[in-house]
Amino acid sequence: MDLVEGLPTGLGVVTDNFFTSISLAEMLKKKNMTLLGTLRKNRVEVPKEVLPNKHRKIHSSMFLQADDVTLVSYVPKKKKAVVLLSTEHHDKTCAGKKDDYKPQMILDYNKTKGGVDSVDQMVAHFSSKRSTRRWPVAYFMTLLDIGGLNAYVVYSESQKAKPKRSDFLESLCLELVKEYAQNCRPETLHANNATMNNLVVGATNLEKVVRKEETTRGKCVGCDTFTRSICHRCSKRVCIEHGKKVSMCSACLDKK
Repeated sequence: MDLVEGLPTGLGVVTDNFFTSISLAEMLKKKNMTLLGTLRKNRVEVPKEVLPNKHRKIHSSMFLQADDVTLVSYVPKKKKAVVLLSTEHHDKTCAGKKDDYKPQMILDYNKTKGGVDSVDQMVAHFSSKRSTRRWPVAYFMTLLDIGGLNAYVVYSESQKAKPKRSDFLESLCLELVKEYAQNCRPETLHANNATMNNLVVGATNLEKVVRKEETTRGKCVGCDTFTRSICHRCSKRVCIEHGKKVSMCSACLDKK
């Protein structure tokens, strides 16, 4: 409701399943606005009849109406169902192609929400998200993903050549950690400041070496244990036991 504050009345609001609900439709109706959006199947207002089941035919639609609210359940695949809610559509019109015969509600939704769904799909292909129970971390990782996509769009529009998004994001990550890597681990990088400042889009030989050292495993200098940890002083492999839990081999630790 805060997002539509100040907008003229008589408009149609299209939302995804995060926002769509009967209560939102009623509040928008008081402002003379309509609502169209996908509905989560675990909501209380969704009846069991419209949920996915193996007995429903593919490309079939089920319509439910109550007052000014219309609910449709469309089966795109076997044992799948897409549920939409609308206060704008009040009939059972289906105008899709002959092979799918989608309801008009879904066609109108795809015209208006296609951009947001495309962004979600593109972000999912190259995502920095990891499993976490802390919502600030999940929120921050989402900002990183969307910010990386926006930066790629701006860069592609300003340049004649359009690079691969994976190469662009890789170069963007290197640029963000460049100053930190120079100050913390110069022995591992094996590069001076001039070389690091000349990084361009794409993986260079330097980047491949750094990535190999950080991701591959090797034997510890004190035993036969395979580890990814590297001594900060001599850049040799060191396990937790011989590294004294500080990522530095015993020999370098004694010298210190």
